Amino acid sequence: MYRLIAAGFAAAATLAAGTTTTLMAQEAGAVRGTVTLEENGGPVHGAVILVVGSGAFALTDEQGMFEIDNIPAGSYEVLAQREHLTAGRQTVTVEPGGAATVDFVLGLSPVHEDVTVTASVGGTETTFEAFNAVTTLDSFDITRESAGSLGDALRNEPGIASRSFGPGSSRPIIRGFDGDRVLILEDGLRTGDLSSQSGDHGVTIDPNGAERIEIVRGPATLLYGSNAVGGLVNVITPHESYRESLFDGARAQFGTNVGSANAEAGTTASLQYSQNNVLVWGGGSMRRTDDWEPSRTPPPS
Repeated sequence: MYRLIAAGFAAAATLAAGTTTTLMAQEAGAVRGTVTLEENGGPVHGAVILVVGSGAFALTDEQGMFEIDNIPAGSYEVLAQREHLTAGRQTVTVEPGGAATVDFVLGLSPVHEDVTVTASVGGTETTFEAFNAVTTLDSFDITRESAGSLGDALRNEPGIASRSFGPGSSRPIIRGFDGDRVLILEDGLRTGDLSSQSGDHGVTIDPNGAERIEIVRGPATLLYGSNAVGGLVNVITPHESYRESLFDGARAQFGTNVGSANAEAGTTASLQYSQNNVLVWGGGSMRRTDDWEPSRTPPPS
């Protein structure tokens, strides 16, 4: 008798769970569309499409197309952003089981709305909507700095200074916090170096191989622990964009920089090869620096 009752309750619970899952799947919809360039109408590859408020995002493919699934029914703002292009915003309504279509046309502009993946909510949102003060450096900004270490690459940003015991060993200081009070991440994961414990150790991440660098100024301990009292720096590598935009063939990236004042020389390289939805990606960097040498040219009198 008791076994039959227990079996009946188990069957009812299983049926209820299956019904709930089916209803949730039916209530979810999708957002799809295209992103094109205003100047010539060509597709924009690698643009970030963010459904604001849901945390869902995607990258456009080689044809400038995108599709984001499993979006709960409702009204959302959709943001399209690409480096040094104008950011587009549109409001869409997602119907249960349907797909909302939205198309963006972006123009060239030096000012844009950045997207960060490590802001104050631990998800994907725009820098203007983040709770903490957030600064994002894209690949153009990183190339312009052409710094040999992470601290040197960020020292000109608001609220950021650099601690250095010599060339190649600098580390960012955020609002006066240094050492283990500033967390360094790579693609959202902690890095395991000694730069937070000793000033003569540099950060092992080479900024010249990054696609984007995100800086969160202010405490983020609830999300990242006590090491983020002063803030955090997240270095985004090209791996995520490579994975989201597969194509058949190979693609390589190479960069180098030299310095005369400290006999600095460094190089960064990465290689991607994909075929039939299989991706192989690798990268590395090497850097050498010497002591700073004063100028041998006498100052003008």
